[in-house]
Amino acid sequence: SGTTIEIHNTDAEGRVVLADVLDVVADLQPRRIVDVATLTGACMVALGRDIAGVFTNDQACCDAVVAAAEAVGERVWQLPMDRDFDEQIESPVADIKNVGEGRLGGAITAAKLLERFVRGIPWTHIDIAGPAFADKPRPWIAGGGTGSMVRPFVELARRTQHAQD
Repeated sequence: SGTTIEIHNTDAEGRVVLADVLDVVADLQPRRIVDVATLTGACMVALGRDIAGVFTNDQACCDAVVAAAEAVGERVWQLPMDRDFDEQIESPVADIKNVGEGRLGGAITAAKLLERFVRGIPWTHIDIAGPAFADKPRPWIAGGGTGSMVRPFVELARRTQHAQD
């Protein structure tokens, strides 16, 4: 996209890579974009190990993702995308910086960075840092990788196809 990013934290590289992917996807001009990533420890701090954070620039897109997740029993929670957080990723030497100021709102500032690359296309981001891995067995899953958001994505695709028929 030509957007310059000031790197303040080299451990926050995943959001820069995902931003590049979103920019390429936006070139394809899809009707909507839904992405999922184990993006921030901050989301896990906010929501724990069992709930994925959801961020959006389009409530209808988000509602479809949340409904699909709820239909298959996965827990998600929408977090705010207030414009105030845009200020935290402003940079004096680049277009944006890769992290906000300090630790507060880290999951939101990561999502705000990603939002810059979808060019207004309806978009929802799911941060699965918590639910992607179960450190111990739970009643609904053995320990290890959980496949978080796979079933909701299948359900979302099914619902989208059904709506188009």
